[in-house]
Amino acid sequence: MRDFLDNTFLLALLFSITFLITAAILYFFPRKRINHFYGYRTPLSIRSQERWNFSQKYFSVQMTKAAVAVIIISFFGSLLPKSETMRLFGSVFIVFAAITYMYSTTESALRKRFIESKN
Repeated sequence: MRDFLDNTFLLALLFSITFLITAAILYFFPRKRINHFYGYRTPLSIRSQERWNFSQKYFSVQMTKAAVAVIIISFFGSLLPKSETMRLFGSVFIVFAAITYMYSTTESALRKRFIESKN
């Protein structure tokens, strides 16, 4: 088992598990009111209560999708040469890509739902 874990993008795998737990908390226990401490907080999401409610659920779904994708991708580390540096950089890249995906898709959905619909 140790050899198997050594051959994965372990850092990415650990982050994805954290993403899954966080997504579940955000989905099942979203903050009801806009705040600056807990939840998906961006300038677009805090403009109104309706935007806030939408963004909390949407972001948690996107986070779940990203976490599942990262879990799957992290096992492909075993296909690369046994280089700790390569796995570390691979993990960082995968996690950065997942975070970019989560935020960009949520911000895009907020823009489409609340800005473009008023034109």
